[in-house]
Amino acid sequence: MKDFFCPNCGTKLKAGTRFCQNCGYNVDKFTKNGNDSNQDTDYTQNARRESSGTVKSFTQKWGSNKKRNNIILAIIILLIVFLTWGHFYYQEDNQMNRATTAIGDPDKAAAKYVTSTTSQVKINNSTVKPIQKYFQKYPGDLSSLKQKFSEGEKWNDYQFIQKGRAWLIWPRYKIQAEPNYITVNTDQKGMLVKMDGKSLGTVTSNTNTSDNGTSDVNSSDNSNSSYSRSFGPYLPGLHTFVGTKNVDGHQLKTTLSSSDGAVT
Repeated sequence: MKDFFCPNCGTKLKAGTRFCQNCGYNVDKFTKNGNDSNQDTDYTQNARRESSGTVKSFTQKWGSNKKRNNIILAIIILLIVFLTWGHFYYQEDNQMNRATTAIGDPDKAAAKYVTSTTSQVKINNSTVKPIQKYFQKYPGDLSSLKQKFSEGEKWNDYQFIQKGRAWLIWPRYKIQAEPNYITVNTDQKGMLVKMDGKSLGTVTSNTNTSDNGTSDVNSSDNSNSSYSRSFGPYLPGLHTFVGTKNVDGHQLKTTLSSSDGAVT
């Protein structure tokens, strides 16, 4: 420690002096307090430097991982947007509106909105088309169907049910259609019957014949001029039936559209 001045009277004192020779001030105590103050100051400065270094280190690490952090942030934002969209898109009423709109317009792909009570009925845009044609022709029935669905009730062969889940999160709803069978009546034995361009089979008097799970109910009257056969199951709707038969070298053809369970 070097020579110093008394803090009380200003007298110059030599190093190691404990009391001022002029005024008797306890300079030793003052010196010790001064050293403690310096030590506290050094400790505070060191702490500040360490804190500053920690913040700087964290900032540097954040900056070095900026790309990764931006990706994480983007994923979180997309997840929030996705969940918000799904909440509204898969609401039951919204699904009902989309499904009923689709089955009333033959130009729309409606297979994803339709299901059936049996796996024997194939569900695709082609097999659903007769349903769309029917409701396009009879819009009043479509309005009645919508009303019943909104009340949680069934309408004729249709009802709106939950069928699985979308994205494993939201309940998915579909229009369930009960399968129908069609009975074809004709006075021409062996008539080939097509429905919507696809062959169903021939109407004969052979009661033991079957076709893809369909049932023969062929019968003849006393004059053997009446034959019938049941085909199905198939989705309900407005179907186009074509019957063809070669008679005496002439090709006979009958075409009709029907949504009934029996055609003649």
